[in-house]
Amino acid sequence: MRILHSVDKLLSRTVKVFSIYVEFAGIRELSKFLSYGREVSCIIDEIQVTKQKDSDGEKVVAATMTLHFARAVSHEQIIEEFGKQEGVLFILEV
Repeated sequence: MRILHSVDKLLSRTVKVFSIYVEFAGIRELSKFLSYGREVSCIIDEIQVTKQKDSDGEKVVAATMTLHFARAVSHEQIIEEFGKQEGVLFILEV
């Protein structure tokens, strides 16, 4: 059972397709984020965008999206790289 859990954990962290939730400072930052995805050969689709307030009451643009890569990638590394983009307030794998 431990082996299956370890294999499942490894596969779920290094697949070609996964979804994320991101909060942006504004719509322009979302646009820059999508452009960055294209620069790193990532196909981004199934985008759902909403405008809402964060925990401090500030307006933010939130989006869920699916990322597609040509090869298996480390989810932690991708979350870290995409999270460094200007205007990204919060990012989480869904």
